[in-house]
Amino acid sequence: MTILSKKQQAAIESRKANKELMSQRKKAGLALPLPTFSAMNSEGLISAENSKKPLPVTFDIAQFAEDNDLDPAITRLDVHIRGKGATQWGAALYIVRFRTPENPTFPPIDQPFIRDIPVARLTEGSHEIGYIVYEDRNATPLLTGAPLEVDHTPPYHPNYPLEPLFPDYLSLAGEITERDIEDHPEGMVCTFPDYPSSRRSGDRIAVHFAPDFSSQLSRPIDTFPVVAGALSFTLPWSRLVGNQGGKNYLFYRLIDQAGNFSKDSAPARIELNLTGDAVPLEAYVPLALLPEDGVLDLQDLYDPAGVFVAIPKYDENLPDIDVIELTWGSRPPLRFNVGLYLPFPLMLPISRANLVADYGTATGELPTTISYFIDRNGSAFDAPDHEIDVDFSSPGPNPGVDPENDLLNTVLVYGSDPSKPNELTVDDFGNAATAEIVLWDEPIPAPGTTLRGYWGSLANEFDSLVLTSEGPGDTVTLTVPWPIIRDVGNVPVQVFYTLGWDTNDNTQRSPAQEVIVNANKVVLEPATFNKATATWACTDLNRTTWAGTVRVPGNTIYFELDMIVRCEFRVFSDTTGDTQLGDTVVLNSPKLTPDMVSNGFNITVPYTALRPAARNSVDFRYFVPIPGGGEHTAERARSRTRFTDLNGMYCEEQPPVAQEE
Repeated sequence: MTILSKKQQAAIESRKANKELMSQRKKAGLALPLPTFSAMNSEGLISAENSKKPLPVTFDIAQFAEDNDLDPAITRLDVHIRGKGATQWGAALYIVRFRTPENPTFPPIDQPFIRDIPVARLTEGSHEIGYIVYEDRNATPLLTGAPLEVDHTPPYHPNYPLEPLFPDYLSLAGEITERDIEDHPEGMVCTFPDYPSSRRSGDRIAVHFAPDFSSQLSRPIDTFPVVAGALSFTLPWSRLVGNQGGKNYLFYRLIDQAGNFSKDSAPARIELNLTGDAVPLEAYVPLALLPEDGVLDLQDLYDPAGVFVAIPKYDENLPDIDVIELTWGSRPPLRFNVGLYLPFPLMLPISRANLVADYGTATGELPTTISYFIDRNGSAFDAPDHEIDVDFSSPGPNPGVDPENDLLNTVLVYGSDPSKPNELTVDDFGNAATAEIVLWDEPIPAPGTTLRGYWGSLANEFDSLVLTSEGPGDTVTLTVPWPIIRDVGNVPVQVFYTLGWDTNDNTQRSPAQEVIVNANKVVLEPATFNKATATWACTDLNRTTWAGTVRVPGNTIYFELDMIVRCEFRVFSDTTGDTQLGDTVVLNSPKLTPDMVSNGFNITVPYTALRPAARNSVDFRYFVPIPGGGEHTAERARSRTRFTDLNGMYCEEQPPVAQEE
C-alpha cells in the first residue's frame, strides 16, 4: 500500500474538488437565464422594421452570480450569436467585465445590462444569442441560446401579386349597383390566387378599394388573415359607399408575420354606380362692373377680385370625388376639385394670363365658348356650353395682365422750376402745375383717343385731352389746377393718366409717376375776441351769463361742410401770456354750415373759464385737419383782461353802472 505525503494528498484533493466544481458549472450552464429582447413580436420574429436597426439584448446573471459566489474582479461575460443548429459559439461580440472599486464605470454583476446586436449580424434566418461566463479561467457556457429569427423577404418577392377576382355576378357586369347590394347583403366576396412558394402561416392580406390603384394614395379598407384553402375576403358594402361613383380599383398587399409588405397587387377595375349620373348645368361668368352689357372687358379683367366661372349646383353631385375639367375658349383645360370650391355656385378662377392669351390679337368683341364636364373617377358628364363676348380692344399698346401698361410712358410734372421735374416746392404755392406726356410709338396714336390725367387717384382727375393729329413720340401737355394740388396736400403723389375712346368702355392706365409735393403753405388766420377796447373787459361779456365770445374767421380752402373745429382757450397768470394758469379748456364748434365755412362762426367761452383771468391775459387757438398734412394750428389770438376792478371785485360783483373798463 502506497503511503502518500501530505503534499501529494492535498494535490489529489484539489484536483478532485476542481473536477466537481467544473461538473457543477456545466450543469449550471443548463440553468443560466436566457437573454431577452423586447423587439421580438408575438410570433417570435424580429419585425421587419426592428431588423433594420441595432437589436438591444438584456442580460441578467445576478442570481447565478449570487448562487455561485462569483467574484466581479475575476469574472467576465462574453456575448455570442450563432446560427441555429451550430454547436460552438465562435468569436465573442462583446466582452463584458463587471464593476469593482478599480473600475466603477463597468456594469454591476448583480444588475441587468444591455448590449446591442449590430445590424450586420441580423442576417435573414434563425439564430441563437447566448453567452459564456468566465471566473478566472473557469468557463460556464449557455448551452442553448435564446432563439431569434430574422425575416427580410416579403411574400411574392420580388414579383407583384396577381390581381384579385370579383364575384362572377360583378365580373360579368363590370359595375356595382344598388341591385347588387340588395341581392347580396352579405357583402362582396372576392378571392385572390394562392402563392404557395412564399406563403407562410400567419400571413395577412390588406385590401384596398379606391379610385387610385396605389397603396401610397389610399388606405386599406380592412385586413384579413390568409387561410390556406380559403383564399378569400368579404368586403361589407358599407365600406364601399365612401367612393360612391366612377371607376374604382380593387387591389391588395400581403403581410407576413415579420411585418414585411409585398408590392401592390395588380388591380382589378370596376365601375361603381351607387348614385345617379351627375347632371351639370350651364356655367356663367359674373361680370363685376357692367353685367348688363354681357361683355367681359378690361374693367372685368383688372377687377381686383378676379374673373370667375360660376358652376351652379347640379344634381347627384359628389364633391369628394367630382373634378371639373373646364376649357376657356382655345386655352388648355383647367381642372378643379369640387370639394375645394364649395359652396355652390362654385367660383372657379380664370387667370388674367389665360384670358389675355385667349383674346390674343383679336379686335372688337370675340365670341368665346366656355365648356366643362364632370370627371367622376374617369366617367365624364358634359355640361351645356356657355357663350360670352370678350372685348379687350382699347386705344394704345395692347393691354397685358397688369392694369398698368408698361408700354405707356410715365408722365412728367413741372412746377415753376423746370430743372426739378416731378417736384413741387413752396415756390409753387397757389400755382397750377404742368404734366407732359410723350405718346407711344405702336400702334400709331389714333385720333379721338382721350387722355385723362389723375393726381393721386381716380377720384382726382385734373385734366383731359382728345388727340387729333398727334403722332408717335409727340409730347402733349395737361394742366394740374392748384385746388387739386392743395386738396391732396404735401405728400408724395402718384400721378398717372388713362387712355379711352368712344368705341367701347375699355381704358388703359399708364404706370404711375411719383411727384414730391411741398407746395402747400397752410395759413390759418387768428380768431378775434369780441371786445370794444384793447382789453377784454366785463362790458364785453353777456350781462346774463357773463360768457365771452370769440370769432373764428371763415376759410373756404380748409373748412369743409359738417366739419367740427376743435378750439382751445387758456388763462395766464400774467399780462404777457407766458405762465398758464389752470388747465386748457377745449371747445368744439357745431358742424359747419355753408355760411360758417364762408363767413366764420362764434365760439362761446363760459364765464367759469374766463373768471380766473381777472386782470391778466388769455389766448385762443383753433385746429384744422389739412389733407396730407395732418392737423394745423391757427395763429394764436391773445388779449389782456379786465374781469375785476381795482378793488378786486369780479364782473358779477360790480354795480351795473360802475363797471370799470
